[in-house]
Amino acid sequence: MTDYLDVSYSIKKKPLTNYPKKLAKYICDNYYNKKRGSLLDVGCGRGDQLLAFEKLGFKCVGVDNSQRSKDFLKDKFVKVNVFKEKFPFEDESFDFIFCKSVIEHVPLEAQAHFFSECYRVIKKEGTAVFMTIDWETNYKIFFTEYTHIYPFAISSLEQCLKIYNFSNIHIERFVQLPIVWDFPSLKILTWLVRLLKLPKINKFLKYSRELMLLGVGKK
Repeated sequence: MTDYLDVSYSIKKKPLTNYPKKLAKYICDNYYNKKRGSLLDVGCGRGDQLLAFEKLGFKCVGVDNSQRSKDFLKDKFVKVNVFKEKFPFEDESFDFIFCKSVIEHVPLEAQAHFFSECYRVIKKEGTAVFMTIDWETNYKIFFTEYTHIYPFAISSLEQCLKIYNFSNIHIERFVQLPIVWDFPSLKILTWLVRLLKLPKINKFLKYSRELMLLGVGKK
């Protein structure tokens, strides 16, 4: 069987860019206003985001279902079936948990285990950030990715984090365009793009329409 990283996240299909570096800095500046500490990337894949956080001063480790992640991350990676295996860390081991483009792949019957393990390994007062596809703006294309299983909306992601005991929860729709992070007034343009349903002929138009959800929770 071919590994999902070689199908959905091949270098040819998803080339390396500086986006992970920009996203890591934005996340830290806006949702993690503390001294750099230990970080667990749950569902780390190729490790693009993990390595970006490491450059910002975090001590990072990643877990993923795929053994292929080790080819990218070496000793920073631990293979774990995050759907059913206990994460191989003590309680309250990490200051920060980051999880991007993962929870839409977690079957409903595995969610209790997955989110409970994420909560277990966060330190008291620690932060968890979950990013996933926004169902409302992506419902037409959500299932074009074979491994997408479970969609989230703002309300369902908030309910999910509450069920698994996270506190100080914040959920927002997230535009994947660094220029919008730098110039928030441009959000009005992304709103107009969605309203007018302009064709996705360039990156700005594509990511103005294809939003993510960003959920933050504390322990």
